[in-house]
Amino acid sequence: MYTESIAPVLSAYEGFVEGSGTEACWVLTEHSASEAIRTATENTMGAFGFGPHGCGFLETSALGALDIRTIVEAADPLFLIIADEFSLCLIEEGYEAKLPRQDTARLLGRDVVCFESLNELLQTPQGKQRAWALFKRLPHEDNHSR
Repeated sequence: MYTESIAPVLSAYEGFVEGSGTEACWVLTEHSASEAIRTATENTMGAFGFGPHGCGFLETSALGALDIRTIVEAADPLFLIIADEFSLCLIEEGYEAKLPRQDTARLLGRDVVCFESLNELLQTPQGKQRAWALFKRLPHEDNHSR
């Protein structure tokens, strides 16, 4: 059912999305996700029991806020990872919400991790630890507090 409803949306935005629409998590980046972001998010999804391909990716650079909201709501992921300030501003506009930087939040019942620049954060050991600390706050089988 969900696969059928997401198919037209993915088709309409095929140059900007990577995924089937059934992933547990969608990662939003201004430009194509870097190898560091892909590795970190896919490893996180694997560690959380969603499999190594538990992420869909959405490139936001040429999209409007309402386009992004349309894609996110059609895919209806469990959670979002917003990887940069540009994408974060578009989500805030599309959802008419203010989200924290470098922290987790809830957005229409969905867990969200918000970064100013995940790619930059992943360049240092301390940054990787900070990113992992935020990722661990997302729902997963070892975290029953949500």
